[in-house]
Amino acid sequence: MTISESKKALRKGILAKRRNLSEAYQKQAAQEIYEKLRALEVYKEASVLCLYVPIQKEVDLFQYIPEFRADGKQIYLPRVNGNTMDFYAYNEQTALVEGAYHILEPDSMVQLEPEKTGGTCMTGIWRHIRIVILQRSGMRFRS
Repeated sequence: MTISESKKALRKGILAKRRNLSEAYQKQAAQEIYEKLRALEVYKEASVLCLYVPIQKEVDLFQYIPEFRADGKQIYLPRVNGNTMDFYAYNEQTALVEGAYHILEPDSMVQLEPEKTGGTCMTGIWRHIRIVILQRSGMRFRS
């Protein structure tokens, strides 16, 4: 089996497991991730938080946007542009439109420029609080 085939099989298995998660489990997982995230020092120092619009039973942190905003975070969501993914500003007035792969994306012209955020920018939140941080220098740090 090639690496590509292995990745495809692994992805398929993970998606099948995720589809079988109960709604109660999904809600509990989102709450736990939200609480753990807000307790992290890197979250407290960040001025920008990049999220995603959940699909296919992904953990839903989108529901916590009002709380993130109350913490002073600017919210950015991904949008696919050709072969790249960029992040664009999102607020309650921003329309979400169907984009690449039928995923909702922000209809915003304000693109994230990490070097101008004046601090640490969180660029991804994954299950079990694996966070990728893009610092002002553009270097990546994983926790």
